Amino acid sequence: MPKVKSYRVEFALFFVVFVLYIFAVISPKHSQDLAFKMSAKRHSVKWAKRLDFIPIAGQQTCKDAMEKIGSEVWTEEYLKTSKAHGEFLKTLNDSQNALNAGDFVDQQKMLAKLASLLPVQTVCESGLNAGHNALIWLTAKKTTRVISFDQGKRSYTREAAKFLQKEYPTRFNVTWGDSTSTLLKYQRDHADFKCDVIFVDSESTAKSGESDASIFRLMAKDGHLFIFGGYPTRSAWLNKQRGPVWDTRKRDGEIAELFACVEGGFQGFSFGYFIL
Repeated sequence: MPKVKSYRVEFALFFVVFVLYIFAVISPKHSQDLAFKMSAKRHSVKWAKRLDFIPIAGQQTCKDAMEKIGSEVWTEEYLKTSKAHGEFLKTLNDSQNALNAGDFVDQQKMLAKLASLLPVQTVCESGLNAGHNALIWLTAKKTTRVISFDQGKRSYTREAAKFLQKEYPTRFNVTWGDSTSTLLKYQRDHADFKCDVIFVDSESTAKSGESDASIFRLMAKDGHLFIFGGYPTRSAWLNKQRGPVWDTRKRDGEIAELFACVEGGFQGFSFGYFIL
């Protein structure tokens, strides 16, 4: 009998230790995973009706999406200002490269569609280039602000910024320099600042793309949209360079993808949101 009693005591102790282990080790992880899933589900529900034009799984091509969007996506303000913007770029010494920087019609059309759907107050972007994307957001609504970060190494980028600042002096702001440092400083100096839309240009270096995504995640507002321009592509080499910014985060549960496609014969775009 004493041995049986001893076994019961040992079993009881084992059971207590096991329960404590469950609560101390497994439960927090499970709770965190559950929180991620609930956050993703809430975010998905918010977007479900807005994105009913997005192709279903298995139809992930830019062409399918463009056909559903239709042609009536451009505002009168955009049509007027983009014409002036194009004429301005033609006057620059590096005009051809400046014009080519905006030669991603499907991506711009998607941005215009999204801009018409969203209650966007603030757009944060890394990679201004010639200002084509920024112009879409600025002309979509009279209250939208664009906060841009760019190295400023291309002469046409600085000229394009002057054009946008002249047209929208209170709603467009650009910070020049390496975004791995300038964006971090901005986030630290404006800790409460949040972005409705985040755009990262995949043509930046892998290092800056990774850094930009990580910092922008801290600046993402609840209900935000994260757009990764120029990815995926039809180039294995470019996918290897650009992919980690998007695919690694998607695999690790940091990003939920809503849509991704390849535009034409070269590169496309992806968008989704950070799971906060």
